[in-house]
Amino acid sequence: MAVPLKELGSKLSYQEVNDMLKLYPSDTQPSNPFDGQIWLDTSVTPNQLKRYNGSGWDTIGELTAGDLLNLIKTVDGSGSGLDADKLDGQEGSYYRDASNLNAGTVPQVRLSASDLLTLIKTVDGSGSGLDADKLDAKEGSDYVQTSGNQTVAGDKSFTGNVAVNEQLIIPLDQPSSLQNGSIWIA
Repeated sequence: MAVPLKELGSKLSYQEVNDMLKLYPSDTQPSNPFDGQIWLDTSVTPNQLKRYNGSGWDTIGELTAGDLLNLIKTVDGSGSGLDADKLDGQEGSYYRDASNLNAGTVPQVRLSASDLLTLIKTVDGSGSGLDADKLDAKEGSDYVQTSGNQTVAGDKSFTGNVAVNEQLIIPLDQPSSLQNGSIWIA
């Protein structure tokens, strides 16, 4: 009576005889192996569990790094369900090319206005090297204000007319004259 083969996952097959797993421990391989047969090779230390694949014996015991790499290579690739080609679940095209950072554009979805504002606020301020609070690298106090009170020192030259809506105060030590309703200061 033939004893049916049973499958353990996709790697091991065994014969069940009287509800027991039958292994074949030996220092020589079985003479007439059947596909899926398990053999415990005792000729090596440590002993190795092997499975007959129909044409030869595959080691199914402890695997080396090379064994694992070879096994992974057989299932890696498109449609394998492995994402070894991805970083954090993203394809390589999602990331900037480190050898050419100036190429292309950064998608807007990665740089929202609030994200940019937050980033700018972390580097703005005294000593930051940014002069966003200056005009042509000069402080605001370097310019004449258009409203409010301010004392302006030094010589100022104006081209065109200067209109005064209220008072124009001129020190008496300055030569001046009145012509046709206009004051001329020399």
